[in-house]
Order: sequence, then C-alpha cells, then structure tokens
Amino acid sequence: MKQLSQEYLAKMIKKQRTKKDLTQEQLSEKTGINRAMIGRMERQEYIPSIPQLEKLSQVLAFDINSLFVEDLKPTVYTAFRGSTFTRQE
Repeated sequence: MKQLSQEYLAKMIKKQRTKKDLTQEQLSEKTGINRAMIGRMERQEYIPSIPQLEKLSQVLAFDINSLFVEDLKPTVYTAFRGSTFTRQE
C-alpha cells in the first residue's frame, strides 16, 4: 500500500519554493497556510491536510502522486499459543 512520504514532501516543498524564489511567508500568502506550518512541513514535523496539499501542489506546480511511496516495512504478525487452565485443573 502506498503512503505519503514526509521526507519527499519536505524536500519537494523546499525545492519548489526556492525554485520559484518564494519565502515561506510569500508561500503562506499564496496558499493560505500558516507560515509556521510551512516551516514544520519542511522540517518533516507536520503533514498537511488534503486541501492544504492540493493548494501547495497548485502553487508550487508538483504532482501529488510523486509524494506517495510503497510501504516497504514488512507487516509482522505474532501468534501466541499457551495453555489455559480452569480452576478445576
């Protein structure tokens, strides 16, 4: 299953923002997202909502799908077997 990569998101926001010669404050004004939140996104401390992500992708001109990666962590299931005793045993 694919999931949003915070690392890719942080790099993409900063790369596209600097490419367009925008400060965090200017990006904040264009997207309506608080400047502090943009800073937190760039530091991988905050994941934007879907509407915020859509607005960022429009202003910074990137494809949202490029931020999703396959979850490579294996899923591990553990089963425990044991004896169950009643009071009579």
